[in-house]
Amino acid sequence: PFDVSYTSAPSYTREGGFGLGATATGLYRMDMTDSTAAPSNVAINVKASLKGFFSAIGNGINYFPDGRTRLVYSAQFSRKILNFWGTCFDACETNPTSEYVRTQFVVDADHNCRIGRCFYFGAVMNFNYTDASRIIDPSYLAGQNTSYFLTGLGASFQIDTRDVPTNPHKGIYLLLREVVYPQFLGTADMTDWSTTFTLCGYHPLWKGGVIAGDFYARFNSRNAPWTL
Repeated sequence: PFDVSYTSAPSYTREGGFGLGATATGLYRMDMTDSTAAPSNVAINVKASLKGFFSAIGNGINYFPDGRTRLVYSAQFSRKILNFWGTCFDACETNPTSEYVRTQFVVDADHNCRIGRCFYFGAVMNFNYTDASRIIDPSYLAGQNTSYFLTGLGASFQIDTRDVPTNPHKGIYLLLREVVYPQFLGTADMTDWSTTFTLCGYHPLWKGGVIAGDFYARFNSRNAPWTL
């Protein structure tokens, strides 16, 4: 009814130093009488480092028994000590390195329905709370707030021909998503928007060998808060 796997490994990054990560993954089916349906999946990943980095991420895809609808979701909490150069390209190009602590909580959900063999249309919700503390040079924020809470509502369109979404060997995955963050549902000074485009492709080369490619782009409104 529920197949669980575990793994852990050490890690090193320039900003976080040495750390340790652990992951638990699970496969399950809501309708255990249908062995031909794609299994739902869930993963939990926890990472911590000697310099105070911490993150906990949970995500997955839940397939409902009707075989046509699914819920793609993720929840993330993180606290990271990060280098900081500013909130725009010109500032990041000229400012000397500064530092701040970013605490972030993000929840994302996309409930979509399959139309035909591989087309999906969905409704999206996104919650984003981000806070900056211990900022060495507050002027790098260019007058923006140190923290924002944003609530996004939107729609998604997907083409998914992957054989196994969690471990694909062939097929493509295309995602186009538009999310609007209304001013009255958050602490930003105006309504903002975000457009996300993802294209992934997988092709088998030999038994056990796959070539894969990924293209990702995200566009935000001009006056979006620095947290986006």
